[in-house]
Amino acid sequence: MYNRADSLIGPFNQTEGTINEIIEMTEAIPLFDKIDSAQVGVFAAHMRIIHLDERQRLFAEGEKSDYICFVVSGTLEVFKKAHNGKRVSVSTLSRGCAIGEMALLDGYPRSATVVSQSACTLLKFTHESFDHILEQHPRAGISFLKAICRSLSLRLRKTSGQVC
Repeated sequence: MYNRADSLIGPFNQTEGTINEIIEMTEAIPLFDKIDSAQVGVFAAHMRIIHLDERQRLFAEGEKSDYICFVVSGTLEVFKKAHNGKRVSVSTLSRGCAIGEMALLDGYPRSATVVSQSACTLLKFTHESFDHILEQHPRAGISFLKAICRSLSLRLRKTSGQVC
């Protein structure tokens, strides 16, 4: 599976087993479907596995935005603050979904609050790691960037269709 090479150890000095586990987890995430398996290994070396308990907040609207997460298992609920100040549920995300894509592109504060509805396993990928991959592995970075753009475009088209 994973070919142990210095360039793929990543900033976390993860074991080969951990990187292989992350690679397996990416198989559940459609965003990685069109990315070459060797390139997925580059990303896996720069990801962390995180676990959330039920009702645990991943991030809050307005917070600093510097990472994206991919849902491996569990369910997340996305909330926006309404004009009256109340939190309104706008989306539910489950296995295979990405949350925080805009964080890699614009660095603006979070546009929503995300809370786990159940225990969740996520893969976390930071803006810093993305910049590093773009610099050191540009083909992998461009493949990933195209996948994110497709994902955001589809979401925007879906939202536009609901408005019209």
